[in-house]
Amino acid sequence: MRRWAVLAGCALWMLAGCRSAPTVTAKAAPQLCEAKSLAWLVGKPRTAIPVAIDPSKWRVSCTSCPAAGDVRPDRSNILFDARTGTVVSVTCG
Repeated sequence: MRRWAVLAGCALWMLAGCRSAPTVTAKAAPQLCEAKSLAWLVGKPRTAIPVAIDPSKWRVSCTSCPAAGDVRPDRSNILFDARTGTVVSVTCG
């Protein structure tokens, strides 16, 4: 009987050290580009794309056109279908 009490005590002691790691909530990164405000363009013809105030902050390209692979968090990418001329996505990068 004493052996079981010792084993149970050891088991409880070992379990006491097993607690879950504290959860860390990450804050959302600030939106540096204008993708959210340009989301209304999706489904519209590419002629609806307004003239950019700062052209270095927007990249307008067709989905099948070659584009540089550089990523800039402050730039909005507006992609349109080359065949239909319809905007298919607006993303950051």
